[in-house]
Amino acid sequence: MAISTNCLIIACSEEAANPKERLPAELAKLDRAVGGAITLAIRRGDFDGKLGATLLLNGQESWLKAGLKAERVLVVGSGTGLSADKPASGQTNQSFAKAARAALRALIATPASSALWLLGDFAKASE
Repeated sequence: MAISTNCLIIACSEEAANPKERLPAELAKLDRAVGGAITLAIRRGDFDGKLGATLLLNGQESWLKAGLKAERVLVVGSGTGLSADKPASGQTNQSFAKAARAALRALIATPASSALWLLGDFAKASE
Protein backbone atom coordinates (compact mmCIF):
# COMPACT_ATOMS: atom_id res chain seq x y z
CA MET A 1 0.00 0.00 0.00
CA ALA A 2 1.45 3.33 -1.07
CA ILE A 3 1.19 6.22 1.34
CA SER A 4 0.64 9.75 0.17
CA THR A 5 0.74 12.85 2.31
CA ASN A 6 0.52 16.59 1.99
CA CYS A 7 3.82 16.93 3.85
CA LEU A 8 6.61 14.47 4.60
CA ILE A 9 8.71 15.53 7.61
CA ILE A 10 12.19 14.21 8.32
CA ALA A 11 14.85 15.21 10.86
CA CYS A 12 18.40 16.10 9.95
CA SER A 13 21.19 16.59 12.49
CA GLU A 14 23.90 19.24 12.35
CA GLU A 15 26.43 16.50 11.65
CA ALA A 16 24.41 15.26 8.67
CA ALA A 17 23.97 18.82 7.39
CA ASN A 18 27.72 19.30 7.11
CA PRO A 19 28.40 19.91 3.39
CA LYS A 20 31.60 17.86 3.69
CA GLU A 21 29.77 14.77 4.98
CA ARG A 22 27.43 12.28 3.33
CA LEU A 23 23.76 12.33 4.23
CA PRO A 24 22.47 9.36 6.26
CA ALA A 25 20.88 6.63 4.11
CA GLU A 26 17.22 7.55 4.58
CA LEU A 27 17.89 11.26 4.07
CA ALA A 28 20.07 10.54 1.02
CA LYS A 29 17.28 8.45 -0.51
CA LEU A 30 14.80 11.28 0.04
CA ASP A 31 17.31 13.78 -1.35
CA ARG A 32 17.58 11.73 -4.54
CA ALA A 33 13.77 11.72 -4.84
CA VAL A 34 13.66 15.52 -4.55
CA GLY A 35 16.38 16.00 -7.15
CA GLY A 36 19.17 16.85 -4.71
CA ALA A 37 17.32 19.85 -3.26
CA ILE A 38 18.32 19.00 0.33
CA THR A 39 22.02 18.71 -0.53
CA LEU A 40 21.83 21.95 -2.51
CA ALA A 41 20.21 23.80 0.41
CA ILE A 42 22.95 22.52 2.74
CA ARG A 43 25.73 23.54 0.33
CA ARG A 44 24.22 27.01 -0.11
CA GLY A 45 23.92 27.49 3.65
CA ASP A 46 20.11 27.57 3.61
CA PHE A 47 19.87 24.67 6.08
CA ASP A 48 22.33 23.76 8.85
CA GLY A 49 20.56 21.07 10.89
CA LYS A 50 20.56 23.17 14.06
CA LEU A 51 17.84 22.24 16.49
CA GLY A 52 14.57 23.72 15.26
CA ALA A 53 15.85 24.88 11.86
CA THR A 54 13.45 24.09 9.01
CA LEU A 55 13.65 23.68 5.26
CA LEU A 56 10.36 23.47 3.35
CA LEU A 57 10.45 22.11 -0.19
CA ASN A 58 7.41 22.34 -2.44
CA GLY A 59 6.61 19.33 -4.61
CA GLN A 60 7.66 19.00 -8.21
CA GLU A 61 6.39 16.69 -10.95
CA SER A 62 9.74 14.92 -10.86
CA TRP A 63 8.97 13.79 -7.30
CA LEU A 64 6.04 11.71 -8.52
CA LYS A 65 8.23 10.15 -11.19
CA ALA A 66 10.71 9.25 -8.43
CA GLY A 67 7.89 7.59 -6.46
CA LEU A 68 7.53 10.26 -3.78
CA LYS A 69 3.87 10.92 -3.08
CA ALA A 70 4.23 14.07 -1.01
CA GLU A 71 3.24 17.59 -1.96
CA ARG A 72 5.89 19.03 0.36
CA VAL A 73 8.98 17.88 2.22
CA LEU A 74 9.84 19.54 5.51
CA VAL A 75 13.35 18.93 6.84
CA VAL A 76 13.66 19.86 10.51
CA GLY A 77 16.95 20.28 12.36
CA SER A 78 17.54 17.84 15.20
CA GLY A 79 20.69 19.53 16.50
CA THR A 80 23.75 17.62 17.64
CA GLY A 81 24.48 14.46 19.52
CA LEU A 82 21.54 12.25 18.49
CA SER A 83 22.74 8.84 17.40
CA ALA A 84 21.86 5.19 17.72
CA ASP A 85 24.81 4.55 20.05
CA LYS A 86 23.65 7.00 22.72
CA PRO A 87 20.81 6.14 25.09
CA ALA A 88 17.66 8.23 25.15
CA SER A 89 17.67 10.96 27.75
CA GLY A 90 15.63 13.89 28.94
CA GLN A 91 17.75 15.96 26.56
CA THR A 92 16.62 13.77 23.64
CA ASN A 93 13.00 14.30 24.66
CA GLN A 94 13.50 18.07 24.95
CA SER A 95 15.23 18.14 21.56
CA PHE A 96 12.38 16.24 19.96
CA ALA A 97 9.84 18.61 21.52
CA LYS A 98 11.69 21.67 20.18
CA ALA A 99 12.03 20.15 16.71
CA ALA A 100 8.35 19.15 16.75
CA ARG A 101 7.28 22.69 17.66
CA ALA A 102 9.40 24.11 14.83
CA ALA A 103 7.97 21.58 12.38
CA LEU A 104 4.42 22.40 13.44
CA ARG A 105 5.03 26.14 13.05
CA ALA A 106 6.30 25.57 9.52
CA LEU A 107 3.52 23.10 8.74
CA ILE A 108 0.63 25.31 9.83
CA ALA A 109 1.93 28.05 7.53
CA THR A 110 1.06 25.76 4.58
CA PRO A 111 -2.29 24.50 3.33
CA ALA A 112 -1.26 20.92 4.20
CA SER A 113 -3.99 18.88 5.89
CA SER A 114 -1.91 15.76 6.50
CA ALA A 115 1.67 15.05 7.44
CA LEU A 116 3.87 12.02 7.94
CA TRP A 117 6.96 12.29 10.16
CA LEU A 118 9.85 9.91 9.52
CA LEU A 119 11.46 9.89 12.96
CA GLY A 120 14.99 9.01 11.81
CA ASP A 121 17.52 10.42 14.31
CA PHE A 122 14.98 10.65 17.12
CA ALA A 123 13.86 7.02 16.78
CA LYS A 124 17.48 5.81 16.74
CA ALA A 125 18.33 7.86 19.82
CA SER A 126 15.47 6.31 21.78
CA GLU A 127 16.32 2.67 20.93
